[in-house]
Amino acid sequence: MAAYSQTDMISEMEKTIAVSGNEFRSDFYDYVTKTVGLTNLQATAILQGGTLRKLSNKVLAEIAKFMAPFMGAEAKEAASCFDVKVDADPSEFVGRKKRFLDSVESESSKKAYKSVFNTLLISYEVKNGKDVCEATKDELIDAFSSSGISTYRTIQNALIAVRAYVRWCSDNGINVPNKTEIIQLRPMDIDTKTAIASKLLSGPDELSNILDQIKNYSDPRAAICAVIVWLGFSVEELVELTDSDINKSEKTIYNPHFGTIHIPDCLMKFFDEYDAYVMSYNDPRRKVSPTDKYIKKFVHKGDLQCQDMQITTVKQILSMLNSAIHEEKNSSYDITAKYIYMSGAMWRLSNIEKDLGAISETDIINNARISFTNRNQRSSWKRMYKSFKQLYWN
Repeated sequence: MAAYSQTDMISEMEKTIAVSGNEFRSDFYDYVTKTVGLTNLQATAILQGGTLRKLSNKVLAEIAKFMAPFMGAEAKEAASCFDVKVDADPSEFVGRKKRFLDSVESESSKKAYKSVFNTLLISYEVKNGKDVCEATKDELIDAFSSSGISTYRTIQNALIAVRAYVRWCSDNGINVPNKTEIIQLRPMDIDTKTAIASKLLSGPDELSNILDQIKNYSDPRAAICAVIVWLGFSVEELVELTDSDINKSEKTIYNPHFGTIHIPDCLMKFFDEYDAYVMSYNDPRRKVSPTDKYIKKFVHKGDLQCQDMQITTVKQILSMLNSAIHEEKNSSYDITAKYIYMSGAMWRLSNIEKDLGAISETDIINNARISFTNRNQRSSWKRMYKSFKQLYWN
């Protein structure tokens, strides 16, 4: 069997799991929980059809070794596509890109190209010990697929930079063994599902599971802020949310755009946990700012006169939450405030489509809370939603 690329290998492993029998599933569950270190929830989700694309390369390599005999391949060959083979000195790659960028006249193009090369330096060059101009078509596809780039528009701009660089290398006597293949690469050749899987959560259960895994995170407001953003609140609306906007007995929260929103059962515990923490914070040694805003300000000493939470503070809390999620070594999540919000929007849209059989542009505009000012933006959202469905609709 020919060596798999990462994206091909993930697809083959998912297919193998989907058609596997009870004995394999039992052995797989024991292996990934006892040997690899996945949680029971992670293992169960995979066996129920969940994607492998959220897992780290280290974990994927271990799973590939276990599964290779069932896929008709030697374990070493099958798992090798996930290995980091080289930790190369980046100076040569950076120096060559600098010479190329010096030849680019447009400052805006130079800035855009530099961003692309920084991404590929991490996702391809240092890992493989080769300049991107030496890549094969499949290697470059894998590099983009694992880079975190999730929109075809961004990929299109990145490919423009790569084509310009490859042509420059060729014109300057630098070997480009796969020049034609690289120049002919198109955005649709790149699998964005891995990037989307790391950024977009499938629904409230996955959000709940992630937040449960990082309960030791230092700021008690992080989880509840993430939940409220997922429900459809902008950060600006979050800081204005009042105690009376939440009705825990009815499991609802009020938003000025959506009106009354139902809170999924699995997320209610985060409201209970946060409220309990706020109550525990009121003792003589520490205080909660006396305000009706739901997200409170805490103080350990001194006086705090009815001050409300600042938008910048909430953004910082959510950014630090993403850093805590990154510490989960078995996964490859990149859960920013933007993508928490988008995850909620995608989930709402999928529910509309399941109920009605289709979604309209009006549904997208209302739930994503964006205006389609141009064709590219409209196409980007539709492609991302399509990828969301492919990942999470079984």
